[in-house]
Amino acid sequence: MVGLAVSSAKINAASTVGGSKDATSSPTATDLPLPVEDSTPSPAATKTPIVTPAPKPVGPATFVMPDFTDMDESEVESWFNARNIRVSTEFDYGDDFGSDCEDAGEGIAEDQSPSPGTKLTNAFSTDVYLAVYCDY
Repeated sequence: MVGLAVSSAKINAASTVGGSKDATSSPTATDLPLPVEDSTPSPAATKTPIVTPAPKPVGPATFVMPDFTDMDESEVESWFNARNIRVSTEFDYGDDFGSDCEDAGEGIAEDQSPSPGTKLTNAFSTDVYLAVYCDY
């Protein structure tokens, strides 16, 4: 079985049965060539990674609560949207809950909490309550 080739590896008598070398001797570096790995990093590994900056917050971090008295619901919502303020707004209709006024978004603000001038955080967890009445 002398003369078998395995891939590109070179097999000599020391690595075959019945070879001329002693079975305990190990092959030399020239007997079995080892694959040579290129230690040069690939171009992809040498490039500086692209760092994506963190998104900037939308709108101000805080805001001062304005006076919404006599504004309708659409005007109140437009005020928040125009300034990229994301708060939880709740319109309280009192006895008129479920009225056409609520569905149309035309209730007029007559009271609010927090009061005008209060400094608030721009966050979905900030609650703004407005007591409204319907102008029929």
